[in-house]
Amino acid sequence: NLNPNLTRPPPRPRTRPRTRSRTRTRTRTGTRTKATMKLPKMAAQPRVVHKFLKSYVSFGEGGGLSGILKRDATLVSSRPGEDTVVDVAITPTLRSRGGAAMTKGVCLALLDEFSTVGVAVDDASRRPGVSLNMDVKFHPYMDELVREGHTVRFTSRSIKTGQNAAFCYMSAQDMDTGDMLCNGTHTKFLPMPFPWAYTMAPSVQEVSLDISKQLGSPMDHLVQALGGVCESVDECFEPDYDENNSPSIMASGRMCNPIGAVHGGALGSLAIEGIEWAAGAHLLEDLRIRFCAAGKPKGGRLYSQQEELAAFDGFEDGRRHFRGQVMQGDDRSRLCITYDANVRRE
Repeated sequence: NLNPNLTRPPPRPRTRPRTRSRTRTRTRTGTRTKATMKLPKMAAQPRVVHKFLKSYVSFGEGGGLSGILKRDATLVSSRPGEDTVVDVAITPTLRSRGGAAMTKGVCLALLDEFSTVGVAVDDASRRPGVSLNMDVKFHPYMDELVREGHTVRFTSRSIKTGQNAAFCYMSAQDMDTGDMLCNGTHTKFLPMPFPWAYTMAPSVQEVSLDISKQLGSPMDHLVQALGGVCESVDECFEPDYDENNSPSIMASGRMCNPIGAVHGGALGSLAIEGIEWAAGAHLLEDLRIRFCAAGKPKGGRLYSQQEELAAFDGFEDGRRHFRGQVMQGDDRSRLCITYDANVRRE
């Protein structure tokens, strides 16, 4: 049971953040601090899977959102047919403007990031795919449960991986307190563009990964050239508000995922930003996201709009239901995602 007791947890004394070894690297925009995601030893997994994970880890070191999310992460285990387990150390890199160590929006982005890794490892052609649906149930007081210095474990379990779609279960748990922070499901559409089908076929996959390692990540160079370097999630994700107090963000290169589209977690975070503003003192419990069939946007400003439904059958007094969408362009003509959420009184 995710929420056996919905009372506010007592405040815990803040612990000193764990220190990590870091290296200084030089980019076109200057010197910055970088910590690389840790991987298990090669003997713990098939060789081609290990090479794929090394290629995945190398993406985002240019300072994009994907790199920030896995900067303080350790891959505990990831093998085809088994759970993918990632431990994330909660550091100031993930802190929000309001002071929360890890908000629901950041947690959703991390769930999207690591469940995609689990889907790719379980697929023979290592296809990350694109998101279709994400259904997540949060602990209402999650923002107060997680503290800097804690370790949060993200687990992804593939339910079924087919030719066209993959289904996985995902969860996040605070390893220091044992609290279950959230759980849910993630559905991915797997077919990839023409080059991927040939370069990542099982027969030539290992050779392609070796070549990719030698060439480096061209997307990282694009991130540095167009989007700049970010040192924290707060710096990378900076929403603006219009006259109606609807949040919006600019979909720059630093918010791209490895296939060049805007990170699905960023779209979900924008939805949560709008819901929490509209909900006021209410606490987000459930969120259901449906990604549009046209695919994720590649650029331009993204807008979040939501409305409250006056009546929703099946819910007790003190709960509210919201429905909204994220759109792209100044005229807001392109629909990116739709979502609905349930919130409860604080």
